[in-house]
Amino acid sequence: MSTSLERCLPAARAAVVLLVAALALSGCGGSDKTTPRPPSTPAAPTVRIKPTVEHVTGRLKPKARRAITARVGKLVDAWYDAAYVGGDYPRPASGFTHAFPGFTPGAAAQARQSLDLMSNAGIGSKIDGVTPITKGVKLDVLAVKGWPVGVTARVWLSFRTHGSLVSRQLVRGQLDLAKIDKDWKVFAFTITKTRRPLAGATPSSGAGESPTPSQGATS
Repeated sequence: MSTSLERCLPAARAAVVLLVAALALSGCGGSDKTTPRPPSTPAAPTVRIKPTVEHVTGRLKPKARRAITARVGKLVDAWYDAAYVGGDYPRPASGFTHAFPGFTPGAAAQARQSLDLMSNAGIGSKIDGVTPITKGVKLDVLAVKGWPVGVTARVWLSFRTHGSLVSRQLVRGQLDLAKIDKDWKVFAFTITKTRRPLAGATPSSGAGESPTPSQGATS
């Protein structure tokens, strides 16, 4: 009896070895195949504003130059975001009445009288989103004893709109700033806004027109 068992053992061991090998090749006990991940949608590139001082009347200290560049750049970018490229869409015109951070009360009131120009109020309900393309601001500074006392910011912003109105928008002009209550504020402005339909888009009325510049001042 033991002799027959001993004869069977090598065959049994061989069968076990073959079975283990087959299981290893077939991936039994867990597949080594990974589930393919769906391709990720790349995030839209961040468009950053890069303010620069272009002209100085008087003498401007290096420290003051850095400070005014950073402050006005931040202020202008906040307006770009609140009025044009930030927030959720679609949005009614009433969602833009407070789109003027850094403006004096008088300048903000004047801007609200030209809300379609000074923000996306006129098209906010027709679009699903906005993609910024370029942001810019160049500063002309009036300085006294090394410190700025007045600034003219020459601004431009371009962006694409998506949804039922597909277009490229360009905002440009100038903002006049002064230091009021220890902070820089926009007290006057001259802004134009143009719109161009993109290829394949249905032009809407007024596309490509250059509106009369909007001007505002403190009251």
